[in-house]
Order: sequence, then structure tokens, then C-alpha cells
Amino acid sequence: MGSSKLRNAQKILEQYEQGERNFVNIELNKADFKKRKINGINFSQAKLMRVNFQKSQLVNANFTKADLCHSKIDKATLIAANFFQSNLEYTSWVKADLTGANFSGANMNQANLAEAVMIQCNLVKTQLQSSNCVKTNFTGASLTGADFTNANCRAAILTKAILANANLNKTNLKKASLIRAYLHNSKLQNTNLEGADLSFADLKNADLSGANLSHANLANANLTEANLTGANLSYANLSEANLSNANLQQVILHETNLIGTNLLNANLGQADLSQAILTQAGLLFTNLTDANLAGANLNQANLIGANLSGTNLWQVSWSKTIMPNGKTLK
Repeated sequence: MGSSKLRNAQKILEQYEQGERNFVNIELNKADFKKRKINGINFSQAKLMRVNFQKSQLVNANFTKADLCHSKIDKATLIAANFFQSNLEYTSWVKADLTGANFSGANMNQANLAEAVMIQCNLVKTQLQSSNCVKTNFTGASLTGADFTNANCRAAILTKAILANANLNKTNLKKASLIRAYLHNSKLQNTNLEGADLSFADLKNADLSGANLSHANLANANLTEANLTGANLSYANLSEANLSNANLQQVILHETNLIGTNLLNANLGQADLSQAILTQAGLLFTNLTDANLAGANLNQANLIGANLSGTNLWQVSWSKTIMPNGKTLK
């Protein structure tokens, strides 16, 4: 760090202590504010590249349209801070407290947010491509239109998060918590959701084609009109889920729990339902053409109007099942 930069940083701190808060448009690249308490400071439109804010306190700080590229903000406290439309590429926020902060329209591509607290943050239309969000807490955050393409969100907490129209293609969400998350029209193509908890999540019209949902919990989830073509749902829990009008062509549902699941008018053409549990499932007018139901449990399921053309029904359990013609088997 050059001495002039150091003097500039020191001058900012001196002026702050004297009551000054507005430092709009300043340039303090490579400055050191580590462990400093500068709550309420205004750095809007400032150039703060490669600045050290580690373990600092910046509650209610304003970074609107600022450039913090490559800055280190690990373990800092930035509750209710404003980063609207800021450039935050390659920044590091490990274990930072960002509760209620505004990142709307910000560029956070390739940022490191591991274990950061982002509860109820505003991340509408935020760019998070290839970011590290391992164990990041996004509980109740607004992520409408956010772009997580290729991000690593393993074990992230997205409980009750709003992810409508979000881009999560090829994102790693293995073992993530998405309980009661709102994912209307979201893109989850080829996304890794292995072991994730999506119970009670709303995935209406979401695109999950090619996604890995093996061992995932989707109990009571809303997947109405969702696209799950070619997805892997083996050993998943879909009990009481709503899959009406969903596209499940060539999906893998091996040993999947589909107890009480609503599959009204769903397309399961060429799907693998071998040894799946479909007890009391609603399969009215469902397309099961060329599907594999070998060893499946269809006890008390309703198949009125279902298409079983070319379906493999070897060793299927049919106790009290209502068949496509309306006849109930004993």
C-alpha cells in the first residue's frame, strides 16, 4: 500500500470522527479499513477496489454504484447496508453479517459469500454467476430475477426465499434448504439438488429439465406445469406433491415416494417408475406410455383415463386400484 493511500484512508477516518459521513465519488483503492467502526458512512459511487474492510462495522453504510472489485469484507458487519447497482466482482464476504442489506442490480459474479448471513436481503436482479455461496444464509431474501448460473450453493439456506424468474441453471444446490421457497418460473436446468429440502416449495412452471433431485425432499411441493424432462428423482420424497400438468417425460423415479401425489394430466411417457410407491396417488388422465412401472406400488391409486399403452406393469401391486376404465380392483 502506498503512503499516499494510507494518508487518504487515515484522513477519511479522521473526518469521520469529526462527524463527516459523506465521501461520495472518492478513490481509495487498496485502502485499509480493517476492524474500523464506520457505521452510516456514505461511499456511494466511490472507487474502492482491493480495499480491506475485514471485521469492520459498516451498519447502514451506503455503497450505491460503488466499485469494490476484489475487496475483502470477511467477517464484517454490514446490516442494512446499500450496495444498489455496485460492482462487487471477486469480492470476499466470508462469514459477513449482511442482514437486510440491499444488493439489487449489483454485480457479484465470482464473489465469495461462504457462510455469510444474508437474511431478508434484497438481491433482485443481482448477478451471482460462479459465486461461492456454500452455507450462505438467504432466509427470506428477495432473489427475483437473480442469476446464480454455475454458482456453488451447497448446503445454502434459502428457506422462504423468493426466487421467481431466477436463473439457477447448473447451480450446485446439493443439500440446500429451500423449504417454502417461491420459485415460480425459475430456471433450474441441469441443477444439482441432490438431497435438497424443497418441502412445501412453490415451483409452478419451473424448468427442472435434467436436474438431479435424487434423495431430495419435495413433500407437499407445488410442481404444477413444471418441466422435469429427464430429471433424476430417484429415492426422492414427493408425497402429497402437486405435479398436475407437469412434463415428466423420461424422468427417473426409481423407488420414489409418490404417496398421495397429484399427477393429474401429467406426462410420464418413458419414465422410470420402477419400485416407486404410488399408494393413493392421483393419476387421472396421466400419460404413462412406454413407462416402466415394474414392481411399483399402485395400491388405492386412481388411474381413471390414464394411458398405459406400452407400459411395463411387471409385478405391480394393484390392491383397490381404480383402473383407467373406472373399475376398482380387489
